[in-house]
Amino acid sequence: MLRVLLVISSAALTVACANEPFDLTGLQLGTELSNVKAQGYWRCERVNFPEADTYCLSDPDHKESIAGVGAQAVVLGFYDGRLTLISVYFQEYDFKTVLSALEKKYGRPDHEGRSVVYDSVGARFENYLAMWNRGDLIIEADQRAGHIDRSAVRYHLPDIDKNFNERRRERDKARGNGA
Repeated sequence: MLRVLLVISSAALTVACANEPFDLTGLQLGTELSNVKAQGYWRCERVNFPEADTYCLSDPDHKESIAGVGAQAVVLGFYDGRLTLISVYFQEYDFKTVLSALEKKYGRPDHEGRSVVYDSVGARFENYLAMWNRGDLIIEADQRAGHIDRSAVRYHLPDIDKNFNERRRERDKARGNGA
């Protein structure tokens, strides 16, 4: 059985090739859903979301990591049977380690931003966002990922946002027509 590990090591991050397709140790954007299901440690479910028509979550017993940091969860998004989105969630205290590894591989982010996240009692936390655009790949790092103690790195194809908006309009139109 082919065992694909979602591991980015510091050594692998130093070998950046702009023309090389993005790959997390064998799991490439564009991979067919059937190939992922065949690995046996992804739980996949059809959904009716504009950003994906199928989501797959890694089995809780299957451990993944990014930049040597243990992932809390990995979510794969598919549209029309093709992998278009990889989201890796991990503890916020590991964000600097992961960000450093991304910067080693991709250089300084193309865009950076700050926002504020509040906890359940209203305490305010700064949130750092970084984005790299590599033409055929978008990488986004979110320090707080909607929660004060969870970070995320999201890899996706550049057309996902355009397609997302088109599919949202189609879905909303269908709902308005009673379909």
